[in-house]
Amino acid sequence: MLSEQQISDRQIKSSGEGSLKLPRKVSFSRALGGGLRHYYINGEPYDPESQDYILEMNTAEQWVLSNPSDSPHPFHIHVNHFQTKGDLIDLDKEDVPSNWRWWDTVAVNQTPVTIRHRFSDYDGKFVLHCHILIHEDQGMMRNVRIMDN
Repeated sequence: MLSEQQISDRQIKSSGEGSLKLPRKVSFSRALGGGLRHYYINGEPYDPESQDYILEMNTAEQWVLSNPSDSPHPFHIHVNHFQTKGDLIDLDKEDVPSNWRWWDTVAVNQTPVTIRHRFSDYDGKFVLHCHILIHEDQGMMRNVRIMDN
């Protein structure tokens, strides 16, 4: 199955019609308002009607997950597991695909996490979110759609 193979720099760069439009940024944050905590991704609460991430089938992307707070947020995306960058790789040097590891959830602390996905097994709608239920329920979730090109 193609989705289990390591994702190379060349595959990332070939996504996006020849130009490197990546990485996408996914930033987790929280704020107090009206005596309640509010949870956001990219500064916005969840909107069930929004189309936050529209991706193309049979492409690969690199994303950077960040979290400025001291409270970790476990990132989880439905349908497509992803690879995280290991400690031995330098993104400014030649790709070392064997240093990337497959996950379906990763903790995002104050140090940004670089991930890679390949979208080849499913076209349709699903979500990404913080895997702490109260954070997800209070807005830390986004819609994803993979379109078959």
